Amino acid sequence: MRNKINQILSSNLHALLWREERWYVNECIELQLASQGKTKPEALKNLEEAIELYLEDEKVVPPKGYSDIELHNLSDMHSYA
Repeated sequence: MRNKINQILSSNLHALLWREERWYVNECIELQLASQGKTKPEALKNLEEAIELYLEDEKVVPPKGYSDIELHNLSDMHSYA
């Protein structure tokens, strides 16, 4: 089981990180897991722990990696029409 967790953690997972008032919030895109912390390192550490706990479930299928990830401002969507 530990090998499976290490394999997934060493794969190409991505996290979004942003600030909400006094907290840093993050989300693992591939696993759709979120966490938070008072500092960026704390938030990322907490997300890693959340991922490890999630992956302890033997039914979890390793995520397929995404490529060419882009961040778009949705308030600019009218320019895509």
